[in-house]
Amino acid sequence: MSVYFMQVGKDMIKIGASVNPEQRISGIVQQFYEPVVLLAIMPGYFKEEAEVHAKFADDLVWLQGELFQKSPRLMRFIKPYRCKPVHGKPPKGAKSKINKKIPWDEKAAAEWLAAQKNR
Repeated sequence: MSVYFMQVGKDMIKIGASVNPEQRISGIVQQFYEPVVLLAIMPGYFKEEAEVHAKFADDLVWLQGELFQKSPRLMRFIKPYRCKPVHGKPPKGAKSKINKKIPWDEKAAAEWLAAQKNR
């Protein structure tokens, strides 16, 4: 199991956990209909994924997709775990499924963060 960091679109990072991060690329492309690039793979399991989520909670952009802002702080964190980039592209003409206009819900975000800490 590994914790992976994938760039989604131009300015977001998906942080997840998988036995095979490379195989997750197509699923993430289908989830968001955005270009995806596997940037880094860190040793770890769900516990480590939750710790990374909590560490970068201030950069959380989209709760439902566990998408974080591509911040300089996050990019510095993943630097030691960088891997050969693996790209995934959405079908031509596909419209992004990321709704950046979803209003921020403080209560939902707090519940999500608490759940991450209890994993």
